[in-house]
Amino acid sequence: IPATEGQNRTAIAVIVVLVVVAILIAPFAHLQLARLDIFVPVLQTVLAVADLTTAVLLFAQYLILPQRALLAVASTYLCSASFAFLQTITFPGGYGPAGLIGDGTNSPAWFFVYWHVTFPLGILVYTLLKDRPAKLFGGSSKWGIALTVSCVLVVVAALAWLATASVANLPQFYVGSVTQQTRFGNQINVGLLLWYGLVLVVLLSRRRTILDVWLIVILMAWMPNFLVAAIASSVRFSLGWYAARGFALIASFMLLSVLLTEMTVLYS
Repeated sequence: IPATEGQNRTAIAVIVVLVVVAILIAPFAHLQLARLDIFVPVLQTVLAVADLTTAVLLFAQYLILPQRALLAVASTYLCSASFAFLQTITFPGGYGPAGLIGDGTNSPAWFFVYWHVTFPLGILVYTLLKDRPAKLFGGSSKWGIALTVSCVLVVVAALAWLATASVANLPQFYVGSVTQQTRFGNQINVGLLLWYGLVLVVLLSRRRTILDVWLIVILMAWMPNFLVAAIASSVRFSLGWYAARGFALIASFMLLSVLLTEMTVLYS
C-alpha cells in the first residue's frame, strides 16, 4: 500500500527525534557508567523476541501475497533475531563470566558484525525485488517459507561456528580488555555505518510503500550505534554504548508496531 502524507510526516518526525537525541548524547558518550551485566541479556532477549515476531508476521504476509521481496525482509528479521540471541549468550557477564559459548571477548563482537552485515543485505535484496511480480517457489508459498527458513538457519549455523569454534583465526576486536576496542573495531564500525548508508540511499531512491518508508526509519535508527562507537566512544558500558542499545531496541520494535497498527486498521 502506498504511504500517505500523514505516514510520511510521522516517519520524518520519528527520524528528527532520533537525530536530536543522538546529537544531545554525543558530547557525553564517552562517560563511563556502572557495569550492568544483566542489561544485555534482558534487552537483547526482548529484541530477539520482537524480531522473531516481526519475521512471523512477514511470513504470514507472504502467504497472502507471495512476493519474494517479503521473504527477503522476513529472513532479514529471522537472521536478526538469531544473531541477537547468539550474541547474548556469548556476551561476557551475561549468562556467565565469559558467556556460554565462544571466547567471551571477540565472539560477541563477531556476532554483532554478522548481525549488521546481513540486516542491510536483506533490505537491499527486498529493495531490488519488491517491484517484481509475485511468484511462488514450486507452486506453493509454504514451500517458499520452508526453503527460506532452512537457508537462513544453515547460514546462521555456519557463521556461529566461525564466531565460536574458529574465532581464534579471525581478527580481534578486543585485546587484553573487554571494554576497549582495537583500531580494527573502530574501522568495522565505520564500514557498517557506510554499508547502512549505501542501502539507505538505494531504498530512498525506490521508496513507494508504507513498508519502504518504515524500513528507511529503521535503517536510520540503527546508524547511531555505529556512529557513536566509531566517533564518540568505543568503550563498553559507557553512556554512548548504553544509548546505542536503546536505539537498537527502538529499531527492533518499529516495524512490529507498524505491522500491528496497519493490520488493525485494515481489519477494522
